[in-house]
Amino acid sequence: MSSEEQHNSAESMGAKHGPLRGDATIGDGRLGCPVCRDPHRPAANCERLRQVALALDLFAAPAFLTDPLNCFVWVNDKFRRIGGDPIRDLLPPHLRFIPASIIGPYRDVFPRGRTEVAQCLQGLHMEVAAGRLAHRSLAFLQSTYSLDPELPQAARKTDREWDGTVSVKRQGGKTELVREQVVPVADAYGGVSGFNISIWQPVEHDVLPLAAPLDDRRNVASALTVRQLEIARLYAAGLTGKEVASKAGVTAGTARAHLEEIYSRLDIHSRAELAALMVRESLV
Repeated sequence: MSSEEQHNSAESMGAKHGPLRGDATIGDGRLGCPVCRDPHRPAANCERLRQVALALDLFAAPAFLTDPLNCFVWVNDKFRRIGGDPIRDLLPPHLRFIPASIIGPYRDVFPRGRTEVAQCLQGLHMEVAAGRLAHRSLAFLQSTYSLDPELPQAARKTDREWDGTVSVKRQGGKTELVREQVVPVADAYGGVSGFNISIWQPVEHDVLPLAAPLDDRRNVASALTVRQLEIARLYAAGLTGKEVASKAGVTAGTARAHLEEIYSRLDIHSRAELAALMVRESLV
């Protein structure tokens, strides 16, 4: 597709569905767009981000784009048919926040929404602490509590982190279990932009939780060697694999091998889980 055709396609998308809705940056004081690093504002004007949004309709599964505040920026047609369209529905920012959408405007679509949101709340705090979500997302989190008076109590009672699965009620009343896969969107230099693509893949069979109960996990400091603990701190701080390798004075392959061994020793499967454990034990 030529650059002129891409531009016309992007204009067509804006005319059909409305503008992108992302005006967040991941850190305080960052200059320029967090995706392309050009000085335009807001990020919704980013052509690079617009092309990412256009590509969502190429996925055969429901998919959506989120900003550094964990708010919807764009959804594809398959997601639109299942969960609604927070962009076309012109939801205000605090209701485009993913947990707020699930237990607020689109509550009827998510029969286990309260439980799933309650399980992910601790992870959101950890994502902010690790620098992968903008701090202002915590303000949206507070407003989310007001949408469901039972949510804070459910969050206090839960003993598990969210395992990535979502219960979705299809038209006709059938409930389907899907698992979310998150793909970070890189900035123009290959770093972290704070924007993410989430893809919902159907789960065809019973799924074992990805995260063990919090109280059943081994103590991080006792489970890791001194070197592994050093590597874990770097990853939990939100650094990329290349950045971790550079700071630790090792190759990228060695840094990755350390990370896989850390996952194995702690019985976890993602950097988000690692960050949660490290923050919980005051190691970062």
